[in-house]
Amino acid sequence: MPGIDPEQRLAWLYAVLNLLPSPAQLVEHGSGRIRFANGAARILLPLEADSGREPARADATDAQGRRIPPEQWPHRRAARGELLDGVEITWHRGGERSSFLVSSGSVPAWDGETSLVLLTYSDIGRLRRTEQELREAVRVRDEFVSVASHELKDPLAALLLCVGFLRRLLQKHGAVPADLLRERLEFGERQGQRLGRMIDNLLDVSRIDHGRLQLQVEALDLRDLVHDVVGRYQEQAREAGSLLVVEPSGPVVGDFDRLQLEHALGNLVSNALKYGAARPVTIRLGGDEAAATMEVEDHGIGIAEADHGRIFERFQRAADGHREQSLGLGLYIVRSVVDAHGGSIGVRSEAGRGTTFVVELPRRQLPAGASGPRAAE
Repeated sequence: MPGIDPEQRLAWLYAVLNLLPSPAQLVEHGSGRIRFANGAARILLPLEADSGREPARADATDAQGRRIPPEQWPHRRAARGELLDGVEITWHRGGERSSFLVSSGSVPAWDGETSLVLLTYSDIGRLRRTEQELREAVRVRDEFVSVASHELKDPLAALLLCVGFLRRLLQKHGAVPADLLRERLEFGERQGQRLGRMIDNLLDVSRIDHGRLQLQVEALDLRDLVHDVVGRYQEQAREAGSLLVVEPSGPVVGDFDRLQLEHALGNLVSNALKYGAARPVTIRLGGDEAAATMEVEDHGIGIAEADHGRIFERFQRAADGHREQSLGLGLYIVRSVVDAHGGSIGVRSEAGRGTTFVVELPRRQLPAGASGPRAAE
């Protein structure tokens, strides 16, 4: 740049480096003095421009987590003439960590100026977080496929055995006794329904994970919804040796998504019958002008307090080792539906003393098609 004095040239270079979104430094050969640090470097790096000092609280480690002494920090190495090409360093300050790949290159000396080295820092912390998120997504996918394939085989195998048994009887005797046929058909129907519920849960989880759990709200009296759900689960209640009891209540009207809440309440009722030790399951409605509440109470095996948090996550069961297999998705779906309504769900339970799930839902929703906090996320 002929005709421009060294100070103007440096001012021009500083201005250009300040435009960079990534940290950059100019370091003097030999002394290691940091002549200039752009805005990103002043924010992200623990090094002071115009001095050779490093803050006492700063520390650094390499790619293997080993401590790097200050004399081996990148600007010191570059000042000694070492060419850096993607050297990894992690700065530690006040409990915070930031990782970079550092490269260096020489800046030609101008008249009367000391030769400089340009150091550039590429932030790999974000890349690592993205990599970790991708690893977690792959892990969840593999876990999902593993659990689904294992659990779906159970009712399918039972259904095929039932069909095979009837086919062999028909081939051997030419007919099947009516009572046995009725019994086997009812068994096969239950297995088919169980398989259908599992598939529905898998589809619901897919919609939730992709943010497609949208509410279609309507004015709804929750008493009608409860009686419909109870009617559908009477057969399961008889098989479990239990009773479904609905406590009387006045109208509980609000803006709700009927289909989603039917599915959520159905999962709670099914869980209560499954783990209720053949004792009555009670459903209560209540609330005030702002919010409605639904409670599903059983008197079964209960849930240890330490497990209250985990049961609402994917692939978790309220009682591990129960003979009745499931995907462990029911309570995760319930929580997601409740969250989409802007509500909350809690549990009161102790091991061996039964369980009560309490759902609270605001009676007034956002405009139709809007979704709650978790669905928005």
